[in-house]
Amino acid sequence: MWDSNDDDSHYPPSAPRYAESGKFTYNDGGLRYDDVPRAREEDLKREVRRRKRHYTKPWAIAQLSLYGIDHKKSDSAASIQKVFESAVKGGRCKSPTAELQAFEAGLAEQYRRQLLEHAETVKRWEQRQFAQMLSAADEARYNTDLFLAKYFLTSSGQPDKTKQKEALILDDLAPYDLVDKVSAIPGLACRTTRYVTLVGWAESITPAALDVAFAKLDSSIRKRYKIDLPTEEGEMDLDRFMAKYFWCSCTNRVPDQAKTPEPLKFKLSSFRKDDLEAKLRAAVDMTPGLHFEYASGWSGTMELGGPTEYMVVGWGAEKVNSLVRALEAQRRTMQAEEEAQEKKRQEEEEAEFWRPHTAFMATYRSTSGPLTLDDLKGSYMVRCDKLSEKYNCQNMRIEIQPPTNPLGVVAAFDFDILSGTMLLSLSEDSLHAFAEELSVDPDSEPDSGVDDWSEPTQKRKRTGDDGNNPNRIIRRRLGEAPKPNRVYFRWAGASVPENELDGPMDELDDRGYLDFSPDNKAVAYGVWIYLTFFGRDEKINMSVHKIANEPSEEPRNKWSDYQDPKYYDIYPKWK
Repeated sequence: MWDSNDDDSHYPPSAPRYAESGKFTYNDGGLRYDDVPRAREEDLKREVRRRKRHYTKPWAIAQLSLYGIDHKKSDSAASIQKVFESAVKGGRCKSPTAELQAFEAGLAEQYRRQLLEHAETVKRWEQRQFAQMLSAADEARYNTDLFLAKYFLTSSGQPDKTKQKEALILDDLAPYDLVDKVSAIPGLACRTTRYVTLVGWAESITPAALDVAFAKLDSSIRKRYKIDLPTEEGEMDLDRFMAKYFWCSCTNRVPDQAKTPEPLKFKLSSFRKDDLEAKLRAAVDMTPGLHFEYASGWSGTMELGGPTEYMVVGWGAEKVNSLVRALEAQRRTMQAEEEAQEKKRQEEEEAEFWRPHTAFMATYRSTSGPLTLDDLKGSYMVRCDKLSEKYNCQNMRIEIQPPTNPLGVVAAFDFDILSGTMLLSLSEDSLHAFAEELSVDPDSEPDSGVDDWSEPTQKRKRTGDDGNNPNRIIRRRLGEAPKPNRVYFRWAGASVPENELDGPMDELDDRGYLDFSPDNKAVAYGVWIYLTFFGRDEKINMSVHKIANEPSEEPRNKWSDYQDPKYYDIYPKWK
């Protein structure tokens, strides 16, 4: 499929999205059926082995179609399930059938031809846009390749010195791309600055052409921009720079101290720094009475400038050193001002970050006695420097729900790059029992399982209570005695924005704890594990700070929704 724009549009033609045939599509991501990609055989086998099926009928039909296995789309869900699982168990999904592979190759060839056609369309569109440019400088800014082809190359891309015999002077052209492409064309040369560029055949870069380009920097460019003119002039032509400021002329290199009695600063931050620095040093060394020193200065304003390295050139060492000291003093002043502004900005950001917690604490009164599950209820902001610094996570929250089970509480969490469901308990044993109890969906009912792809299951056997028996005995499993005011948690969720499932494969993964103060149950400090990003051995510091006594939202998914998350990549419809 190709949604091409009109060739006369101001925007380039859009690229083809895919080649299609019926419900099949093909692009750089491979073959799809009804926008579902082909799953690997090992993923299909793993899904068939699962006790509770998560795949859908449309997804199974897509996989059968992508492997070239016969089926009837109009059949019932149970019939499709039988054909699908029979094909997987029978080893028919190791690779697509020969017929399907040939079909895929044909669709791939169709997509390749669409890309070639699109490239030609874009080329014609760019040529039409190029033809509307009003000057050579506009042409060079729009498309360097078309500019060079118009003035310096034949239709076959060979050098053509008959097209443009005189060098071109171009204003306001960022020359970086041009320099590399000019150097690849035999005989073509250029002199460049940020504001004036001279380009032409080497024999056309005459003294007269250089005079015009050099004068253009002073006559027109300086009037429009506040530029460091000596630096630009040196980049254009060092001999003319020296003649303007320190010599009698380009041909008569006799020192002329009357021309420039005060030292000049020459910026060393241009893209031709090394070449120019060596040439300028050589020119200074050959001029009696002329001195140079390096200086660390500051260029531009606080907002639009920054530290800059200079060569200071002038008559007499004392004058040169005086300017060096002035430049370095200016740099220290500007850096101190910059640091002060940054410190103020950080303080303002920090105050704004803590504002919700500060407002809450103005009226907060902590309860007496040991921490309870009731104390946890509420909305918390989270501070985690690891996520903030590495992934720019700024607005992190935990929303702890009211307790409905003596084992623990459920919370929704959003860490910017990760969001999901969290379980919190006052001991590791309670946390384990709480997670086990919530791992089976209490709302699920046993049924035949064919239309929604689930197998008949039995609800977890109860032992005469509904989970709220205060006399329940929890047998210690993990060996650590509960610590007063410590909350243990496990979490499971999905990364944002990829929505890739992440969660505890093992109860040693993706977990952590928070230590509350007995005198302030609105703040806690602790550590947590993020296995996928940081590994099991790295403990990530975090803190939580209460901002409301009631949670602002509930978890979007139950804990049971996150079980067996490693199979998520074959669930196209997971929510």
